[in-house]
Amino acid sequence: MKKMMKMAVLAAALTLSANASAQTKLGLKGGINTSEVSVNDDVWKTDNRLGFFIGPTVKFTLPIVGMGMDISALYEKRESKMKSEDGKLGSVVSREQLAIPINARYSFGLGETANIFLFAGPQVAFNLGKKDKEIVPEVADWTLKSSNFSINLGIGCTLADHLQATLSYNIAVGKTGEVEISKDAVGDAVKKYDGRSNAWQLGVAYFF
Repeated sequence: MKKMMKMAVLAAALTLSANASAQTKLGLKGGINTSEVSVNDDVWKTDNRLGFFIGPTVKFTLPIVGMGMDISALYEKRESKMKSEDGKLGSVVSREQLAIPINARYSFGLGETANIFLFAGPQVAFNLGKKDKEIVPEVADWTLKSSNFSINLGIGCTLADHLQATLSYNIAVGKTGEVEISKDAVGDAVKKYDGRSNAWQLGVAYFF
């Protein structure tokens, strides 16, 4: 995990030191997401809920036809409803994080002011606030890791050279957290199950 994060930081450094002839634009990005939480056991199920993200972004158009990169610093909130297999126990758990996606992009021009592009890249995120989320009082908890690593894959379009819309899927690499069930719930020792959180993201950005 630490090696992956170092690679993401190195990618950011290489992007910022890109050829001086590259075009740079600053912007603001925001949107909505829907989380997909999975646990490596059938004890808990999840229902997806809408969340959001917002923050500054910078876009680099590299001196190679069609190629570019972007980096963002996003405050992101994700929500899911976790419940027992029979659906009788559970609650909504939220996750707040500072997400730093670094994407490489390839554009297909549709004229001077519009294009369609594909993008992919790593994302490092640092959880904000409390890491322990109570699912069922004194029975089960969802504990987040301090940081996590994931991969973004997506498609987008640019209009009028300033407005951008994207649709992407964020894929967790490794576990995002753990579900811990106390002995009061199962009559045995404490049990822990790994959890992962993927997300669909619909975003809009405006570049100045």
